[in-house]
Amino acid sequence: MSQLLTQYPEQDSPAAPGGESRVRRAAARPFAAPRPGATPSAVRSEPPSGFAAKLAAMQELNGRLTFMREAENVFQEVMTAAQSILGYDICAVLIHEPRDRTLRIRAWRGYADSVEGVAVPLDRELGLCRLAFREERPIYASDVLSDPNYFLADPELRSELVIPIRARGGPLGVFDFASRQLCAFADEDVRLCCMLVDQMATCLENIRLFDELASTRDAIILGMARLAESRDGAMAGHLDRICAYARLLAGELSRDERYAGLIDEEYVETLTRSSALHDIGKVGIPDSILLKPGRLTRDEFDIMKTHAGIGGGTIEEMIQRHGSLFMLKMGADIAWSHHERWDGSGYPRGLAGEAIPLSARIVAICDVYDALTSQRIYKAAIAHDQASGIVCHDAGSHFDPLLAALFLRLASEFRSIHHRHRD
Repeated sequence: MSQLLTQYPEQDSPAAPGGESRVRRAAARPFAAPRPGATPSAVRSEPPSGFAAKLAAMQELNGRLTFMREAENVFQEVMTAAQSILGYDICAVLIHEPRDRTLRIRAWRGYADSVEGVAVPLDRELGLCRLAFREERPIYASDVLSDPNYFLADPELRSELVIPIRARGGPLGVFDFASRQLCAFADEDVRLCCMLVDQMATCLENIRLFDELASTRDAIILGMARLAESRDGAMAGHLDRICAYARLLAGELSRDERYAGLIDEEYVETLTRSSALHDIGKVGIPDSILLKPGRLTRDEFDIMKTHAGIGGGTIEEMIQRHGSLFMLKMGADIAWSHHERWDGSGYPRGLAGEAIPLSARIVAICDVYDALTSQRIYKAAIAHDQASGIVCHDAGSHFDPLLAALFLRLASEFRSIHHRHRD
């Protein structure tokens, strides 16, 4: 057997009254097999025969895993491969929960649904999963009922292979393969199972790095937007409200069949983050204008209007230097166009109707509503009902009429968001 493995001596466990072994008496019922006639969790075809054929199938699997961004999808894809490529119908993914020092089942095949949420304590003395995780090496028991470390499994199981899911920072969890046959895992099988788990570990690590980069990007972008907001202390809470309004309005619009192909969950999430960039160009406006307590002169207002181009142009320069990210592209659209008007009388480009990017049309309503209902250095706040009336009145001139109608439908929720994120 491969040096990676530890095959435990096949010792008999102390027998219980009636001849039942200690292992059989373990509180193992959560792992019991599905009842006869139960619908299998996945229908699998006959696994490919031959080592080379299985390697080829796993290479195809690796191509699919490369583009996955959700851990749960990875778990399901790999377990399907364990069944369809390697031929093992019983398997489970257990992920480390550092807070309570357990391995918690996140996905499974071949076990009863009662295993959902089951956690294996790492402080317990017994357990093949615990041992594989703590020692960071594959553990193989060719006869689990004779293995002193076996605990908490289907009493009909006969052999088990547990492989740690290893990442750069340490093991993420374990992948448990099991069989109702004795000595079910030959050297070749173990190598293939280890390869499969390594593929999954690489994919999970890539997802972690991708999420970390995305979080860093979001933090930097939000920090830039906060910097612009901090120029005006009266605008505290403005960004939080704009993001919440935008999410609400876009989510409602996604239910309109006319936008079903355009607005999905990714669009809503991206809009929520990108909307924070709408006024980032105000960092380029002099304090004498930005913080002026009275009405702006025509010349001062012309300078104030340049913030749209400053913000949009800055984000476009970032795109040119570092590549076009969906979030940056949407952020540029919003920064450039959130002061455009449906009838073409807005600025800075005089766009009209659907020539104005949808994201900017959404943020335009959110920004105006928030400006009306919030106190500024140069004006007092007005009541929610009065602000809603203005949005309704300006539908078709300032605002996209469809979005204005959706706003009125959601007006009470806008008011609730404003109260939750008061200045």
